[in-house]
Amino acid sequence: MKRLPFILLLWVLLYNQGWAQNSEHNNYFTITSINNQYFSIPLLKSTQYPKVAERINRTIQMNTVGCLYKVKGKEKFFEEMMPFGGTQGTVGLDYVILINSPEILSIAFTEETNAAYPDTHYSYLNFNAATGNEIVLEELFTPDGLMTLHIQAARQYNRSIREFYQTAFDQGLLQKGDDESRSKFLFDLIECNTSNKIYFFGLQPNKIVVRKDRCFAHVAQILDINWETTVEVDRFHKEDFTALGKTLLVDKRPVDKTHYSKHPNKMEIHGRIDGKYAFTMNLSFDVDSAWGNYWYNHNGGFIKVEVKQLSPDTIEVSEDGAKFLFKIHDDGKLTGNWTKENGKSYPIFFD
Repeated sequence: MKRLPFILLLWVLLYNQGWAQNSEHNNYFTITSINNQYFSIPLLKSTQYPKVAERINRTIQMNTVGCLYKVKGKEKFFEEMMPFGGTQGTVGLDYVILINSPEILSIAFTEETNAAYPDTHYSYLNFNAATGNEIVLEELFTPDGLMTLHIQAARQYNRSIREFYQTAFDQGLLQKGDDESRSKFLFDLIECNTSNKIYFFGLQPNKIVVRKDRCFAHVAQILDINWETTVEVDRFHKEDFTALGKTLLVDKRPVDKTHYSKHPNKMEIHGRIDGKYAFTMNLSFDVDSAWGNYWYNHNGGFIKVEVKQLSPDTIEVSEDGAKFLFKIHDDGKLTGNWTKENGKSYPIFFD
């Protein structure tokens, strides 16, 4: 009996240690909010990785309010969100953290807008927590894996649509029409959902979260489906994951802090020309086009550029009087240089 307190104390210590480890794993970044009466967006802090936190903050702010916290100042931070005095445009913004781990940060945003009709829009931002770069699905899944995700999400959507349609009809939300009209409506709704791109996604522990945009206009929102659906990671075969996807989603290990994807649709590059002049560059890629801008960190003024993806691993970014050339190597490392019109070239050091 005298040994019981010692055993109990040992159990409490072990339990607390496990809880602390789990808590640290699920709260990799310290997250507070920048907010006012209507809007709230996350602000990350990290004493261990401040540059990564700053990189993510910049991307979040540019994707949500279109301006930077440090540039605008807190009192003017939401100016562009309320162009009509808060009665039209975006009238509300909030977020939920889906996962905050050493491997992945995933955030879901809900935006309330008001025009002819009020509406709700959903979006996600997913980050590699080690690098601060946005994660795209092509980085996580092979083409077969993307097809698996599409099929699994479509099956769940179709099931939800049929259940929703039947419930709406039973409750009198849909007018009783002839079978042909009803069948066409159901067909159109299913077709819209199954053809929706799967790139509208978030990440949760052991899950991929997919949400479609609306299929109908404001007046028919009651007939619409825009719910989230989730696909479990264990539904995929190991061949469905890229090396990065396996590392982040299966093995749950952080990656090297300078890793870049060879098949990006977005890149944020942080570097110093000749090791001296710090800049930040945002690049976006579509099937047959690319665009972007960059700024020097000391002043924040945007510089227009022309972007060309010369090959899957080579990107050229031109500005007036000079150009960048970046190369992504097999190990995900990025190298590059900045060359003037006169041919003088300077190496880029990446942060």
